[in-house]
Amino acid sequence: MTKEDKIIAVVCVVILIASLAFFSILKDDGGTEAEVTEAGDVLGATRAFLASGKNTMLPAEALHANLDDGFQGNDPYILSIRGTADYEAGHIPGAVNIGFRSVFTEENMSKLPKNKEIVVVCYTGHTASQITALLNMNGYNALCLKWGMSSWSSDPTVNAGKYYIPPTTDYPSVSGSEPGSWTRGRTRCGGDEPAPAAETADNGDSGPVDLRAEIHNYLSLGNPPAMKAADLSANLDDGDSSNDHFILSIRSASQYEVGHIPGAVNIGFKTLFTDENLSKLPKDKKIVVVCYTGHTASQATALLGVNGYDAAPLKFGMTGWSSNSTVAPSAYVKATAAHNFPVVKGEEPGDMSTGVIADTSEVIHTATTDFLGAGKNTMITAEALYNNLNDNYAGNDPYVLSIRSPEQYEIGHIPGAVNIPFRSVFTEENISQLPTGKDIVVVCYTGHTASQVTAMLNVLGYNALCLKFGMASWSFNSSVAPHFYDPSTVTDYPVVTGPEPGTFRTRQCGDDDDDDEGDVEDFTTGSVFDIARVACNNYL
Repeated sequence: MTKEDKIIAVVCVVILIASLAFFSILKDDGGTEAEVTEAGDVLGATRAFLASGKNTMLPAEALHANLDDGFQGNDPYILSIRGTADYEAGHIPGAVNIGFRSVFTEENMSKLPKNKEIVVVCYTGHTASQITALLNMNGYNALCLKWGMSSWSSDPTVNAGKYYIPPTTDYPSVSGSEPGSWTRGRTRCGGDEPAPAAETADNGDSGPVDLRAEIHNYLSLGNPPAMKAADLSANLDDGDSSNDHFILSIRSASQYEVGHIPGAVNIGFKTLFTDENLSKLPKDKKIVVVCYTGHTASQATALLGVNGYDAAPLKFGMTGWSSNSTVAPSAYVKATAAHNFPVVKGEEPGDMSTGVIADTSEVIHTATTDFLGAGKNTMITAEALYNNLNDNYAGNDPYVLSIRSPEQYEIGHIPGAVNIPFRSVFTEENISQLPTGKDIVVVCYTGHTASQVTAMLNVLGYNALCLKFGMASWSFNSSVAPHFYDPSTVTDYPVVTGPEPGTFRTRQCGDDDDDDEGDVEDFTTGSVFDIARVACNNYL
């Protein structure tokens, strides 16, 4: 190497060292690597999360299986965002408690791992869905426990008063691809059409921001985490269209057409933040977001809120608006969705070994009192059942369950009735045949045995009715219905003979069933449904 080459090399090294020092100074002067990493564009981060297409819902069964597999290496970090008192009453083993509105403080964010899944837990899944979306925006791998503690534990002391309550009022819905309008017998101020969306503010790139701080500021506003159906109905039904909320349905186009809230505009969740769709959303009025159960709407609400919109999810989605399972499928069913998984009581996270399971007798007692407290009329007359089956529309037909003996069933049964003998209705195999999305009409000889099965099915969460006076009110044929109560009051409705259910179009103008009770089963530690089913089967 010549003398000149050595001089050039030394100069290059000096320049390199000076450059590194210079950039180091720049990073320390308001441009550190940490800040650059955390900084970003809120709208861009929102779009990136939606573009991932990530499924962020985790069923309680999956979380329990993970925690109970005997290997801690794959356990997620469980973040409970419920109130302190509720957390201490009972929480998932290992869960760490951080209040909903303080998750995104700098101190609390430092506790959350980026190298493992975070499962966020609230009461019903609504608030946890919001935090889940916001965490994913920030680069965390977050999941929401579906239905929250309402799915993990059936113990009323752990989750008192937080269960989904089916709507007692069916609010109006509109079918078809158009929003329609709210016309419940009153004249709207300003006409019948919903107020047009206001122009939105510029949603372009506003430059680097601290996402954590932006989200914390949004949560600190103290907005209610959800809106009840009754409150939305009152807003729309007050006769003044000028204060109407903007209703945003993020369900599929096909489900929207089956039935939606009058005036609701349909935009898919994953495409909500395109420039075209954002231009449809107002910034001068509240946006009520509607999905199936409230969970996805809660995520959309959080994303809208941190982007400057005033939004709220409709609590429990369309299942809180309508009890029609066609318009509002996927409703929370306590009997099948609420499990009896272990919880830890007190202020420490604990682990699976310190978890306790609710007394099963308390679980059954709660399910029973829930059914009785609903005050449901569980009787259906033969005339009403006949009119239903004979209306030429199969879509509203109930599932008819005959619990008479197979021999008596073959002599004659109601068209379409499926035969499961009385004492075996609640076996695991037979109960799996029963639908949860339609009425079940239980039929016996005189209505007495069917009344018992009807009550137990309702305790398990089914919508069951008993045929009043049983086959004795359906047919006065003494071979088909050997136990008359008063032949003069019976209409002779059609029956099907043979071992097959048949249909209403194949119509033709007992002794107690099988006494084999089988082995008595032990109580399980699974769902309310499992516990109550075993109890019913043991009793029978």
